[in-house]
Amino acid sequence: MWKLDGNKILIEKITQDKRTEYEATQFSDMTKMTDPYLGFTKIFRLLIQYKKPLVVHNGIMDLMYLYEKFYEPLPNNLKKFKQEINKMFPLVYDTKFISIEAKRLNKQMRDLYDSTILENLYQSLNKEMPKKCALFMPSVKPSKVSSTYSMRMRTHEAGYDAYMCGLAFLKLAHALVTYDSKNLYNLRQNNMNDYFQIMKPFVNKLPMIRASLDFINLNGKDSSRLNLKILFIKSKSEILPHELNAEFTTYGQCELKIYSKNIATVAMDNICYEKFKSSPIKNKNYEISDYNFWKHGIYFSKFNWNHALIAGGVCLIAVIAFKN
Repeated sequence: MWKLDGNKILIEKITQDKRTEYEATQFSDMTKMTDPYLGFTKIFRLLIQYKKPLVVHNGIMDLMYLYEKFYEPLPNNLKKFKQEINKMFPLVYDTKFISIEAKRLNKQMRDLYDSTILENLYQSLNKEMPKKCALFMPSVKPSKVSSTYSMRMRTHEAGYDAYMCGLAFLKLAHALVTYDSKNLYNLRQNNMNDYFQIMKPFVNKLPMIRASLDFINLNGKDSSRLNLKILFIKSKSEILPHELNAEFTTYGQCELKIYSKNIATVAMDNICYEKFKSSPIKNKNYEISDYNFWKHGIYFSKFNWNHALIAGGVCLIAVIAFKN
């Protein structure tokens, strides 16, 4: 064993027993030194240790962040990521996925909310649940430390977003239980076991936005893309993405894609499409129609031909320069 004594290095021969004892003491001292700096790592390790269910909203990026910052570098393939996350967190519930799928599977759920954006979902459930699912509805009261949460909304504050997410999960579960006539849950006071039971079809499924998959299944096969309806939008003035997006979020989950200053498309599922057809956007600035390849494809082919002409021109210049 060696140690520094001023400008001198002292070396001492010790027995194996003394070395073991010394190393154990040193490890304890190091743990005491580093413990105050671990921060959220402690919570992350406890969540893994006790296998607690995770409730997230559109949480694929959150899980990737947790994995990379508190576990190890992200793997090169999705399969390994899914296996490791599922090993750490066997039960993950995504309220965005639940809210999208619940509307598709149960028509009664469609009256409770339109948008699946967390803030909008939270507000809609708070407003509609007392009217339609009041029987045995669970109540949540913030603690004294977070009492301000009951006074005003604090969106994008981490604690408040988690609060909205948890409450959305609880209310979605209660609504599903209330509308489940097969098992007659709604005839008695429900508990968390009932809620987790009704949520089984949604566990470990994370929605994917603008992807070839509808969702990632952490412990099973991923879903292929549903048959989406596409609307073609031509605007008389320059399209402002946030304004156009606001027009369509009232129908539910939609995906907006801007192609030029005046051209865009919106993809939506059948539920949103039915709502749009029954109550179309009244903004006269937009010409909106069902996308048709033969009718609207010319707008996109223009972009492709322009790119092809530019690329072809560059290649021709390069060939001429090479010959010279």
